[in-house]
Amino acid sequence: MVSTGFDLGARGLVGLLTPRENPAAEPEMSVLLAPDVAMLASRMRSPAASLNERLVDYGRDLTRWLDAFGQAPLGVVGFACTGTSYLLDRPLPDRVRQAGREVALVTAAGAVEAALSNLVAKTLAVISPYPDDLTLAAVAYWTGRGFSIAVVERLRPVAGYHPIYGQTNAAALAAVTAARGAGCDAVLALGTGAPTLGAIAVALRTPGPPVMSSNLCMGWRLSAALADDEPLAAWLSPDAAWVRRLEQRFPAALARL
Repeated sequence: MVSTGFDLGARGLVGLLTPRENPAAEPEMSVLLAPDVAMLASRMRSPAASLNERLVDYGRDLTRWLDAFGQAPLGVVGFACTGTSYLLDRPLPDRVRQAGREVALVTAAGAVEAALSNLVAKTLAVISPYPDDLTLAAVAYWTGRGFSIAVVERLRPVAGYHPIYGQTNAAALAAVTAARGAGCDAVLALGTGAPTLGAIAVALRTPGPPVMSSNLCMGWRLSAALADDEPLAAWLSPDAAWVRRLEQRFPAALARL
């Protein structure tokens, strides 16, 4: 990575856009990004009543959310909301204007597609924490991008403040274990708001197709944008650096598995 000269963020400064209630994107990204990479977050807020309407609203005008970063010299911006790409009637841009200059934008969906391309994966097993309509939109999106869906493992809605954001690594691990037997090239856990890194860390210890998530793929692509050229295979190893950071930062998440 190229040094920025910052004490906090000497190897890069990431701006993260995520829905206001998302409890997983920032914590998981703090594990995925390398030491000396700093992260600032802007919470996206929409007054729309339904989940799908809010997801579309998040992607309509990114300037609203980027303004929150002011003149912070971001090296890259991450859009941590996969569902927006499933519903928006146009693709999100690859670059955005921030602090009077162009900055690369890494979207969750774009990062996933880049990872699948890197693996030459064509047949997917999908883990969905979404409601029925958003799950169907996700399947339509990925099949429209040329992928075959071998199986969709659904996570049961949970009681609490949000049906997606209240999910657990234990539920994700059970779904991943079932999905790996579906004859797929890769297992993809959808959504940036459902915690999955603990489940992935455990799954990587056993043989089977690679397991990825929206957040894991975003971490890889954000790091690449900051000139970290570590191959995806290193991120999908049981000895990956992020796994060690997860063990140190959130040991309870692994202890429950």
